[in-house]
Amino acid sequence: MGGRIDRLEFERNVSEDDAIMIPAGTWHNVTNTGHVPLKLYSIYAPPEHPFGTVHRTKAEAMAAYR
Repeated sequence: MGGRIDRLEFERNVSEDDAIMIPAGTWHNVTNTGHVPLKLYSIYAPPEHPFGTVHRTKAEAMAAYR
């Protein structure tokens, strides 16, 4: 996490059953470094994406912002 996309200075390892809270307006990137698929649930308001939006890869998510 960080204040700018090119300054993600806060980095932590998390484990099963951990929760990550990201303050509004904070740039962030979650990377799965484990050996099993990551399940990520995002809860935020107000909505930023149209209902039903799914980004299956980081590349898809980044392309949506260009």
